[in-house]
Amino acid sequence: MLTSWNSPNMNHSSSSLLSDNYHDPWPMRWLENSSNSTLYKNRADYFYYSTEATIITCTAGALSTLSSLLIVFIILRSKEISFSSYHRIMLFMSISDIIASAPITLATLPVPSDVVYPFSTLTLGNKNTCSAQAFTIVFGQVCAVLSNVILNLYYLFKIRYNKSDDFIRKKLEPIGFTLAVAIGLTVVFTALAYDMLNPVPDWPLCYTGSAYPWDCLGNDEVECIAGDISLTEYTVFISLFFGLMGFVFITVLISLILVVLSVFKTKKALNKIQTNVVSAGVDETVEIEQSGIGNTHSVLKVALMYIGAFILTYGWVVLSVAIGSFNQLGAIRYILDRAKLLFNPAQGFFNLMIFLYNKIHILRESRNEPLSFCQALRIVIVNPSEVPDFLMPSLDIIDKDIAMRKKEKKEQKEMMDKQNEIFQDDMVIDRFALSSVSTPSGFSKSIGIESLSATSEPTKQETLTRISNIFSKEALATMDEGQFHRGISNAENALSIGTPDSVVGGSSRNDEDLSYWTRSSNGIVSQGAVSSSASTVKR
Repeated sequence: MLTSWNSPNMNHSSSSLLSDNYHDPWPMRWLENSSNSTLYKNRADYFYYSTEATIITCTAGALSTLSSLLIVFIILRSKEISFSSYHRIMLFMSISDIIASAPITLATLPVPSDVVYPFSTLTLGNKNTCSAQAFTIVFGQVCAVLSNVILNLYYLFKIRYNKSDDFIRKKLEPIGFTLAVAIGLTVVFTALAYDMLNPVPDWPLCYTGSAYPWDCLGNDEVECIAGDISLTEYTVFISLFFGLMGFVFITVLISLILVVLSVFKTKKALNKIQTNVVSAGVDETVEIEQSGIGNTHSVLKVALMYIGAFILTYGWVVLSVAIGSFNQLGAIRYILDRAKLLFNPAQGFFNLMIFLYNKIHILRESRNEPLSFCQALRIVIVNPSEVPDFLMPSLDIIDKDIAMRKKEKKEQKEMMDKQNEIFQDDMVIDRFALSSVSTPSGFSKSIGIESLSATSEPTKQETLTRISNIFSKEALATMDEGQFHRGISNAENALSIGTPDSVVGGSSRNDEDLSYWTRSSNGIVSQGAVSSSASTVKR
């Protein structure tokens, strides 16, 4: 592999670069046409070549690297690493960020010493060191970007679809991690095959996405030192690179919308039920469910923070590319240039802030005694094993609770209706036991046998059928099968003791038979439970 990019047709000195005959990369041509080109009066003052740009890049890269290392340290010392999908995803994301951010910290040091771009800071490398820096940065960033997708899918599956931990551990994690690494390797090896891991004019380091020099493709006046591919191949490579970014943004956005809709839909249903709650026991249940919604809101807040960190990290790059074709930018370009260098390498720092916030919140909520923010922060960093595992509330659980409560309410109503029906049957039996009607028609009405005519005398079998039907409803609910059939058998014996006249008459024999019958039917009525003095049959 070549150790330098010397070209016989190009003078790589700064004076040659500042000559009018040199075709500088498109960002510099674009700046020359901008209305506020005094910010970059000469090419040597172009922002990305300045010491300021290098300092910003080094600082952001170092801060992100240290932040991700701290996340890894906390996770490895946590007691639930083997069981927490959240920890494993964050571990993968942090390692990916370290791979990307550590070489960014080196800035222009790995850049070839004979680079054609006039960087103000030291360039001590060669082609190999430049390719290695670009390779690790791009691979780490692709894996970090895709780990954001994995994290958002984790929130989506847990909160909206209530997927089990086994599903996350056995399907989402291995598939997600494997695809992230595979796609990352595909991108960097494709760039390496196209010889497109080179110094770039819009970063104070080596990166990908351009030939070297920037504008040599399709330009006969500038010879390509590296990345001399066809415009079609270049277009395909760039389309794939930004297509990946577009896929990530769309996936993150859709998952966010679905999670938010689920949270607010469940909260609306819970609030509707709460307005109809009157009993203390149910109030406690609603309070628990409201607590679950509150926990879900906390988790949703953390998810939004991670999405915000992702947008804040990569949004400036997308925005910079999107408006790169506009000529009239002035101070906007000044802000974009610095924001891109400051925020793009800093996702590890943003992740650490969110990670610590989440851990501190969980720790303070789990402790009975109050903890100050500083005390909780110290425990999280020094003794992370004392922090409970990340608890993911599930809206599906709350939804099931709501559905269960609706079902219980319906069952209670059905039970009330059944009890009212049993009460009416009890009234029929009471009238039968307490009445002293001497006529068959009176007897028929007193026990509610409406199917019999007023002039016909009810037979013993008809009387038994009516009474046994009444008792069978409650017997099925309160007696076992043996008790019920023994009661019916005793009732038959009781009714067979006397004639119809004795049954329907007002004699003392009738009272005795009825007392025996009711006692035999349910097994709990005493002999004196039925009398002619308006006492009721107790069952």
